[in-house]
Amino acid sequence: MAEKIWLGGDGTGTQLTDFNRAANWSPAAVPVDGDNLVFDDRAGTDAAGLRYSCLSTLNQSAKNFTEIVIAASYSGGIGIGYGTPTAGESALECGCDRIVFRGTGTCHLTAKHWTAYFDEVIVDSAGGLLEIGKASTNGQQCVSCVDIAGFVKFLDAIASHLAVPDLRAVKTLSSSAIVLVTGGGYDDITVDIFAGSVYIDSGFSTLVLVSGKFEWGNDGFDPGAVENGDSAVVYGGIFNWKLQSKLFGLIQWAGEVYAKGSQDKSLGDSGVNGGTIEVWGGTLDLASNVEGAMALNTDCEVVVETSQGSFKPPKEVNVTWS
Repeated sequence: MAEKIWLGGDGTGTQLTDFNRAANWSPAAVPVDGDNLVFDDRAGTDAAGLRYSCLSTLNQSAKNFTEIVIAASYSGGIGIGYGTPTAGESALECGCDRIVFRGTGTCHLTAKHWTAYFDEVIVDSAGGLLEIGKASTNGQQCVSCVDIAGFVKFLDAIASHLAVPDLRAVKTLSSSAIVLVTGGGYDDITVDIFAGSVYIDSGFSTLVLVSGKFEWGNDGFDPGAVENGDSAVVYGGIFNWKLQSKLFGLIQWAGEVYAKGSQDKSLGDSGVNGGTIEVWGGTLDLASNVEGAMALNTDCEVVVETSQGSFKPPKEVNVTWS
């Protein structure tokens, strides 16, 4: 294992930003499997006054890097994005044990390796954007994302070069943390929101919302099939429920939970907490902003446990509460 520091700026034209050009790295050698990659202020400065970006020959999918660190002092970018993909140049394709993103530019990374995952993604950026894709061939999961501050986007499937995202766990820790997971198609993500915002278009296994916001679905996305949320515990914050889905279990201590939009939804499951939805405080509103069907499942009930709780039942549905 060796540390390779991105310098950029060697040669002319596209050579200046070529991953596979040895002199663009210090020590002067193209990174190999198991190396640590560092992008920081030791990179040269381009004509725009930014650190040299790393833009070409980015298909490194045979390599699993131990760590990729994109420092706060690095103002350049990695990859050109996914709008008009060019083989090997859309994003840095690889496996990686740990990705740390603190940069102020825009960086595109795709999980692509025969066996290796993106095991851990840590975001702590003041103004940058990190985009994570999963390759359509040999694409691997992202095991965990911890967003301390900044914006990270997990991309949906794009014909021929990206598959449905496969993120297993996400945590947000500050009000400036934003995680966007688009595209649907999976249902076992664990979501912990201590502050900040998480937007997902798919199911989840558990949700803990302490403060901040959880946006489940959006008005412009139809998942095509019912998605499941297994268990949600809300201590505060706002939970906007828009997706065509079933939420099996909910315990609400405070905060606001709103069913919204035109997509059909149902709440409760007789096998989860005996079918009981507990409201200890805050507002559970299943009526005010719903255009589609909103129903309590069979043998389920909402129990308002204290005077601090407020419940607006779905329209034309018989419910019980205490």
